Amino acid sequence: MHSTSLPINTLDVSAAVLAAILFGILVSYAATHRLRRYVKDVRTDASRESLARISESLHDGSPATAAWHQLVSATSGTLDQLEVRLVAAGSVGLPSVARLRHDPDGRDGHGSAVLVPHGGALVALGDPRLGQELLVTPRRGLGAVEVPRAVLIAFADHIGLMASSGMLSGR
Repeated sequence: MHSTSLPINTLDVSAAVLAAILFGILVSYAATHRLRRYVKDVRTDASRESLARISESLHDGSPATAAWHQLVSATSGTLDQLEVRLVAAGSVGLPSVARLRHDPDGRDGHGSAVLVPHGGALVALGDPRLGQELLVTPRRGLGAVEVPRAVLIAFADHIGLMASSGMLSGR
């Protein structure tokens, strides 16, 4: 079988190949950025709808469990991009998410976001006597994920409350 080769030995051909590669990278970046923006907008819209429903149900009255589910739906936002697992405290050498961050001007930084790296991060549970931490990692196929700090800490606190009250089985 005879193969044909096209040598890249002139400046014009080299420039064309380089331009094609750069164009491919640019199109890939633009498509990725556009898709992430779309997902963020869809989640923001869904969160707004959930907040409106929770506000309405709290003012009109509703069963506590229904209000609880609506509250979780309204506040969870990007938490569905994370996988979580309880691990023994100190058993995993990953960065920890600070429970409270202060802005440079000294104000409470709970409104800030946390960038959970691809390898994951640890979130301390409210009670250190539990001897466990929450390992959060982005779901398969996702890179680093940005989540609201207050929501992530509230989720970890709820897990800690369940563990300290014996609702979670120890494994």
